[in-house]
Amino acid sequence: MIENFFLKFVLKNKVESTLPMKDIKIKMFEQAIHCLDKTFFLKFTGVHEALDNTGHMFFKEKTDWIFNTQNTTFNFVYGLWTKDLFLNFVFLGKLEITPVENQHLYCMPYWIPFKLTSTDKDFRQEIINIKFETTERPILKKNNIKW
Repeated sequence: MIENFFLKFVLKNKVESTLPMKDIKIKMFEQAIHCLDKTFFLKFTGVHEALDNTGHMFFKEKTDWIFNTQNTTFNFVYGLWTKDLFLNFVFLGKLEITPVENQHLYCMPYWIPFKLTSTDKDFRQEIINIKFETTERPILKKNNIKW
């Protein structure tokens, strides 16, 4: 059941971390839209601007719990510069942990709280986070499950 609510997309076109941050955000936003279109039946609300809905976070060791419930349906995480990084999330009352892999974009619904942790306390981790809002509950194409 978790595979219906926690999605991992392998990106064919790697986003070069040497690009200016504005370009990285735009490219990641476009890739997230492509993943959503292939995976869900959905309708977006209003206009989504790449730079308004895409963030850049950096931290060492761990983040606080992230629980975006306002103006979002989907939360995405992409590891830009990472080392020994793990995505921790709570699903049906159980803590799940998955490694953050290169060229992978992770997607979960807004109601799943998550945080990022690393076993390397000194490495500066960098991630891109993206959010989207829809007008109706999205439906997974593969099995018609509503998010």
